[in-house]
Amino acid sequence: MAKNNGLEYIEVCAKQNFKVDEAFQIITENIYKKIELNQLDLSNEKFGVKLGSRGSFIEDNEQEQENQKNNSICC
Repeated sequence: MAKNNGLEYIEVCAKQNFKVDEAFQIITENIYKKIELNQLDLSNEKFGVKLGSRGSFIEDNEQEQENQKNNSICC
């Protein structure tokens, strides 16, 4: 049904933890790409995506990961 309507889908099983993380990753990556391409209007809640109190969480998270790489010590 989803395929017939041009929707993406992935089968998961929370009980067996089957593809739950993968599904979440795919969904969030797709949302992020649409935000980067300005395909989602973050000021319009009809799109189902809205900024939290931190505003740009994704950018903050990327900066934090970069800082961790720079501060890591390898033996």
